[in-house]
Amino acid sequence: MSTSVNLVPLVCLHARARAKRRNTWTFLTLGAGVFVLSVWLVSGTASSAVNSASRRLGEAQARQLALNHELADATGARTALIDQLRLLSDLQQEQPWARRLAVLAAEIPPGVVLTQVTVDARALRSPASSERNTSAAVAGPAGRRQSQPLTVQLSGVAVDHDELARLIETLRRSEGWGQVELTRADRRPFLNGLAVAFQLQCESREATP
Repeated sequence: MSTSVNLVPLVCLHARARAKRRNTWTFLTLGAGVFVLSVWLVSGTASSAVNSASRRLGEAQARQLALNHELADATGARTALIDQLRLLSDLQQEQPWARRLAVLAAEIPPGVVLTQVTVDARALRSPASSERNTSAAVAGPAGRRQSQPLTVQLSGVAVDHDELARLIETLRRSEGWGQVELTRADRRPFLNGLAVAFQLQCESREATP
């Protein structure tokens, strides 16, 4: 039978135990501090990233809204241009103005100057008028059909009333012009003398194949 004797004093044992507990708490405290610091850093980084992403999203939405407005404006301008081109095409099909104005310029009396030619094309703007144009087309000589007449206003200056009368007679004899009416004629100062400022209203009808 053997007997063991503890040679380490009890006070030393207690001191070692307290040192171990102190070290353990120190490590736990440091670990908790490191964990809290990491969480705070991650949270700050995430918040900054979220704010930056929100800002970029707002800027992208603002750019998208501006692009939508520009697209709407471009679409409106395109629609208006298409309407103008369609109206111009209808006018060219109904009334060959280039040839007509060339003939008028060749036949106009030398003492008359035209300053404005205005065509009332409202009849071509509405679908109902287009239907009336189609239904009103009648057969003419040699298989030609007459287009729907348009109201035309001619403004200009004549040397005297005789030249103005010659212009009216020329229009009445010319093919494609009808119901020529004088709506205004008065003498006004022109250059170094007086001239007759006039305004005519007539109907334009062009025979088309």
